[in-house]
Amino acid sequence: MYNKNSFFSKKLTLLNSVLTFLIVLQHSAPLGRFGLNVSLEHPFIYCSIIFSYMSVPLFFFMSAALFYRKCEYSDLRRKLKSRVYSLLIPYLLWNTIFVIIYFTISRIPLIEQYMNAGRMIDSFQSFVIAILDSKFTPLWFIRDLMFYCILSPIILFVIKRIWLSVLILAIAIYVTLSGDFSHQSVVTWIPVYLSGALVGRYFTYKEDEEKGSTLRSVIKSGHIQILLAAGLSVAFVILYVLSVKDTYYLYWYRLLTPFIIWGLVDLVLFRYISEKFERQRWMGYTFFIYCTHFFVLNVLQKFAVIFIEQPIWWVLDIIFILSPVVTIVLLTYLANYLSRFRFYNYLSGKR
Repeated sequence: MYNKNSFFSKKLTLLNSVLTFLIVLQHSAPLGRFGLNVSLEHPFIYCSIIFSYMSVPLFFFMSAALFYRKCEYSDLRRKLKSRVYSLLIPYLLWNTIFVIIYFTISRIPLIEQYMNAGRMIDSFQSFVIAILDSKFTPLWFIRDLMFYCILSPIILFVIKRIWLSVLILAIAIYVTLSGDFSHQSVVTWIPVYLSGALVGRYFTYKEDEEKGSTLRSVIKSGHIQILLAAGLSVAFVILYVLSVKDTYYLYWYRLLTPFIIWGLVDLVLFRYISEKFERQRWMGYTFFIYCTHFFVLNVLQKFAVIFIEQPIWWVLDIIFILSPVVTIVLLTYLANYLSRFRFYNYLSGKR
């Protein structure tokens, strides 16, 4: 457990809120729904999507940092038990809900003709597989997190030995860089998750719960802090520009941006987060938004496809801008309403 008023806790809350918006933005690109490719032919959408690619690795990084912060073998049982409520139960509930929804609407002729997907569930086996494999939700992230949780005794053994951590991290980077793993593969995110676990164990707030072991407290000199912040900012811009020009560099963008953003928040936003930042009620709904946004986006943009046959570039840009805003607003109001009922705790993982 950690102090909810600590810098560490508030830092996670702020990053989690921003990254949730980026996840929704990432899934809001309307190009595929109009039969178009996401490319530099649509520069605003393409560059925004590339920028948003920092979100998933940073989520893995933060999840690992939180899990392995002040973590010893004696803590694993408690931490794993808490993940049953925060990960496993909502994972099964949301996947079951959306499998039932898609199963139902794919059998309504008026709706099925606009889905263009056919009957994707045609047996009890495919029904169960769709739930376990999160076929109709973006919850593969939670599935991978649960797998890492199962491996927590091994991961803790590794990170307690720096030399072994460096060796395993190097091997993981080599394997994921040279292998052809899917974006959703549990192997793909091992380097990022292991990096977050190391940061959580060795560089997060052990001595003073309120002030914490941030870069600002480790690096006392204000001049060096400014130079480091500038260097991290330049590194981020370079990685981003390279990734926009050539998707080969996306691997390094995803691997290194968690370190860069984590450090920049310490250096640039420490005083704001410590003294001025206050949690807003809607920030408690980010997990609910994450679990449900994909379906809402599909519905909203399906209407756009029905009424707009051949959109010009600026119409696509407007759809791209409005879709995440409308989706987040709608889901925030829905979460606020549902939060008064007890079952919401199971849907939100007791967040």
